[in-house]
Amino acid sequence: MTRHACILVLLFASSLCVLQFGFHGFPWHMVGIKFLCTHEPIWLYNTTARADRDCEVDEMKMINRLSVILMRSYYEKRTKYSEIHIIFQVFFLDKRGSIYRISAYIQGTFDPSDRKRMFITIPSAAKAIVQSVTEELMYLSKKLRCAVIRITVLPGPETIYDLRVRNSSLSRGPSRGCKNKFAKLAPTSSGIYESKCQDILSRKIEQQLIIQGKEVPRNGHLR
Repeated sequence: MTRHACILVLLFASSLCVLQFGFHGFPWHMVGIKFLCTHEPIWLYNTTARADRDCEVDEMKMINRLSVILMRSYYEKRTKYSEIHIIFQVFFLDKRGSIYRISAYIQGTFDPSDRKRMFITIPSAAKAIVQSVTEELMYLSKKLRCAVIRITVLPGPETIYDLRVRNSSLSRGPSRGCKNKFAKLAPTSSGIYESKCQDILSRKIEQQLIIQGKEVPRNGHLR
């Protein structure tokens, strides 16, 4: 399954999420949580998935020992957005010529038996397309600058590898350890991040979340 098909399911799943802002410290052994436990944007730097989008970035909105909510934004050139917009009525499309900016909330639940693994919430209505999406931390740099993530989508034959980098480390780029690990797992990949991508952070449209046709209160809880 392509990254595009996967993100469609995640966008649909985002309609079931409610924001709760917070930030907490974690024991050092929770390595999978540590990388996400930041208010810095985390950029998709390289990926083995089909490069059908630009400037993909995650921003942490809520995190605790059980789960995390991220806002994922990216640019994409599309010609058939009418069908997508009918299915996913809860995210905003910001049109800039033929380029669309998409932003959506994604909820992940940490595996209690392995904090390096996170399960993306999939609504029952979407499970006919995708049964599960799992993100697993394969490598984390010592200073938390970057990480290599393995994404498994079921059903689907392919495994996707992402190299993700925190915003403050972009000028230096990924650490040597991240680059070596990613190169070992992914002999071929596509570069996603460019310096112009910073523009997406200042141009975001605040998203309303709608559950069953009703606007969700912004200070609601994850229940």
